[in-house]
Amino acid sequence: MKNIFAVIFITVLLMFLAIFPISCGDGEKLLCRPGEYKCGGMEGTFVLYCDSGGQRWETLRDCADDNQTCIDGSCINNESDGDTEAAEESEDDNGNDNKSCSDDVDCSEGYICEDKICREAQTVRYDLGGADSHLIFRNDIGTFDLFDATGRLVIKQAYSAIKLNDTGEDGLLVSSRDDLERETTFTETHDHIGVVKRLEIKMAATDETPAFIWTINYYPDEQCYTFRIRIENEGDGQTLLAKAIPLRTDANGGGLFLGNDPAQHRILENGSYIMLDTVVEIRPGDVTQDAFMASAAPGDYEGNSVSSWNHAVYDLESGLTWIAGGLSFNSASTVVDLSYNESDGLLSPDGRPGFGLFGFEMAYLPNPKQIESGKKFDSETVYINLAEKNPFDGLTHYARMIKKENSIVPWLEGGKNRNLPNGWNSWTGSSFTGGFGTDINEELILQCLDIMDEEFHDWGIDYFQIDDGYQLEYGDWEWKSDKFPNGPNYIFDKIREKGFKTGLWIAPFTPRPESKLSQEHPDWLADKTVEGALLAKSYDLLDLTNPEVKDWLHQLFRKLKKEWKLDWVKADFIYWALLGENYYDATKTREEAYRAALNIIREELGQDTFLLTIGPVGINYGISSGHRLTQDNAPIWDWEPELDATDKTQHQGFKPTVRVTARRFFLNNNVWVNHPDLLFFRSNTNDDTWPHITLNEAQAFASFVGLSGGIVKIGDRLPDMDADAINSVRKLLPAYPRAAVPIDLFYREFPEKWNLDVSYTMGGYDEHWNVVGLFNWGRNWDLTTNPYTEIPDSDQEKLFAIDPVSDLGRPEGNEYLAFEFWTEEFLGRFSDKLEISVPAHSARVIALRSPTGNPQFLGWNRQISMGGALLTKADYLPDDNKMDVLADVAAPTQKAPFTYRMYFYVPTGFEFDEIEFVGGVQPLSRKAYMKSSEVLAVEFVPGETGFCRFWLKFKDAEEQAE
Repeated sequence: MKNIFAVIFITVLLMFLAIFPISCGDGEKLLCRPGEYKCGGMEGTFVLYCDSGGQRWETLRDCADDNQTCIDGSCINNESDGDTEAAEESEDDNGNDNKSCSDDVDCSEGYICEDKICREAQTVRYDLGGADSHLIFRNDIGTFDLFDATGRLVIKQAYSAIKLNDTGEDGLLVSSRDDLERETTFTETHDHIGVVKRLEIKMAATDETPAFIWTINYYPDEQCYTFRIRIENEGDGQTLLAKAIPLRTDANGGGLFLGNDPAQHRILENGSYIMLDTVVEIRPGDVTQDAFMASAAPGDYEGNSVSSWNHAVYDLESGLTWIAGGLSFNSASTVVDLSYNESDGLLSPDGRPGFGLFGFEMAYLPNPKQIESGKKFDSETVYINLAEKNPFDGLTHYARMIKKENSIVPWLEGGKNRNLPNGWNSWTGSSFTGGFGTDINEELILQCLDIMDEEFHDWGIDYFQIDDGYQLEYGDWEWKSDKFPNGPNYIFDKIREKGFKTGLWIAPFTPRPESKLSQEHPDWLADKTVEGALLAKSYDLLDLTNPEVKDWLHQLFRKLKKEWKLDWVKADFIYWALLGENYYDATKTREEAYRAALNIIREELGQDTFLLTIGPVGINYGISSGHRLTQDNAPIWDWEPELDATDKTQHQGFKPTVRVTARRFFLNNNVWVNHPDLLFFRSNTNDDTWPHITLNEAQAFASFVGLSGGIVKIGDRLPDMDADAINSVRKLLPAYPRAAVPIDLFYREFPEKWNLDVSYTMGGYDEHWNVVGLFNWGRNWDLTTNPYTEIPDSDQEKLFAIDPVSDLGRPEGNEYLAFEFWTEEFLGRFSDKLEISVPAHSARVIALRSPTGNPQFLGWNRQISMGGALLTKADYLPDDNKMDVLADVAAPTQKAPFTYRMYFYVPTGFEFDEIEFVGGVQPLSRKAYMKSSEVLAVEFVPGETGFCRFWLKFKDAEEQAE
């Protein structure tokens, strides 16, 4: 009977809540605004959250369950009421008094380790963390310690700091561990990332320094921490913030403790000192400081490793992974410092040597950030994670946190039926290496358009981009009438008539001194910093804070969108704008000026135009659709012959492009679409000292691009491409939009083993398999030694071994079928490991599939993911004893004939009978035969472009007996 009354009561209550608004304890009615938090319930102790649609309130938790109070939608710890008896009962229950300890983590919450004994300190110790880690903040000293899931110390005495007036020695450094009055608040709530446990430590203002709040967030669902500083200028004068340091630990009482030997750690940077953003290094943990860059780079950064944006640290001995990086990028560029010096003598309690410096710095340039009286200012948010099992998952998780923090909608998620943008670029590697460069005109563009339409349109190319050479001058973005007599709209209409999307290169922030813009508007130009005068000699730099410049940008890109109707804009040389100073608006930092201008471009182009940027990566996060990660590629296997291997800032070529792109794989389709620059099948026709590109080398680089999950863009002169080059490009199209992982990223300078986990298909084919890329780059470096050991080039084959468990993360004991893409060879059935030889300067791409016991698809010669694109069905139907195969096919051309070849595994007990094409495109020729006792080959040439369907029929037991 009680249960019946309970059901009736709950039903009536739910009806009441559906009709009437929820109210807090004081009876105030709450309006439901999406994402809002309020207090509710009969006693006002419930945390209520308004759903994203603004439709209803959700009850998240009852603060009273944890002896907390609900205030402004957050659970707040109740202050102690001084009840001595209650405190004594807590001590007795806890058993902490006089308990021996070596660190605070040995004591329960509310107790600290003092003189090796746990002592009560209810207002001193604050705890964050979960099963993965434990952070203990000490309010009495203004620092925290961080322990991993096993209780091992990772960070000791970390603090926050700000530097006022100047980034260098003349600046005034104020930190949370200074003798300041501190007020600490703990809350548990939700934000845009998710459930969060939050500490806010407010350092009181002094006569010389502003108040600042250090926010420490722990996200249980993400198992990570974020940090931020808020400056509150409560004084009468102006505060000049030169640098924010939202997290730091150093040898002055602290340290970062990872593995047993820092010399065995490898630090993956993401550029160095912000300025060296296309040089992405992996350094040993005991690297020494680059004295030149430390003195020359603006910002006065510290550290032996000064990584742009983020870093990952990997311990070769234990596999331990540490990830740290910036999450926001609005007003300053974050660098991550790390230093190990044996002389520091730092040891963790279990004897592990420590890094004497770890931390984040963000310098406000070109001048300190001005914070007026009564104003607040937030630093960028930074992130650490010590719970990842491997660096690949860790870096991918970090990229997804960037996505969440900045509400990024990647290109492929921003609209229906979007694919990766693939195309051709009229720059074609510059005239210096035999490309068109700026030597373009209307006749040439239309000729190339016809070739693109004939040879690539049906195969997955959709963008056609006109590069440098059409404009009157940098800054004067009108078309040259002598080269393009019919104007831009005529060209773009022709491109659209062929079914392509229109693309255009532009350098919007850097007019040349001889341009009409620079001549008529000298007041629009920023002065150059010392670095700008040295590096950007050929350009003027627009002052992006000038209102007239902003209006000009609005008008320019409105024209590109509204009049020229562009689908793709490539914004080049925009990074030079970071080297300006003496802005019209002196309150703006270089990052604020840059991102505001880039947002003008995005606003005018809209979200449906693909915006490709070039330059430092982090400053473009959240705005760009895609980004070129590297220097320009060039038609050469290594790099320019006159350059030494150490001249990495100058390297251009296949392998330098691979090196940088590999080390930024995690950004792809999380933050934006990665662009590994142009494909080449030609050599440098202007300089015979450059080694010529072989077809094997070109296909090896093409394999890398195809597995990278990024943009496929042709860099050759289209009239000069032969059938081998054309068909090699076709085999990458349409690009499969997932990035392969460089398995040996921390072991080789140029990664040789890549794993693409194909758990998603573009055409609807339902299977899960791996595609492994193996690359014999020749000359390489072994990163497992310290110092790194050079592996000399050789014309010999290289033997690789694939271990499905350790290399691919597959379960133990499984069997696999291996099929190679370029040679179209079935490599057999294996379980423990597969050994494959790869010729010098070549690649092999192998699909690994689990045997089903029935006839099944092995691979084909059409698209490099071997089923990830274009294949809709390859299903065995046991009731009919046949396979149903459905694929999207394209008709070959006279210049580049193409015969489709598909391969199927036929296990013992099955015998192939016949093939029947049953719908869609009918082939001009067809053939099906047993290539071996286990492999069935199907060859056909489509008569047109479209869907092709056929059945592979097998004999049943009775037919085989007959």
